Amino acid sequence: MEQLMAEEREKHEEQLKLETRAREELEDMILRIEKHFKAEQVPPGSTSALLFAMAASISASRFEFRKGNMVLCPGM
Repeated sequence: MEQLMAEEREKHEEQLKLETRAREELEDMILRIEKHFKAEQVPPGSTSALLFAMAASISASRFEFRKGNMVLCPGM
């Protein structure tokens, strides 16, 4: 029983690490997009469309992550 609890605890800790890493990568992506917006000075009308596309992409990434299909570091 104790071994089973230790295994579950280890799985939980690994899941937390993966979620933290995914969140950090998404936050980094958002910062890069914001930086790009500032550099390019995107017209206001196209900003909302781009943000909508970005939100859809993040939502899809979360879904894949939860299914266990997301590759956080391609090529590794």
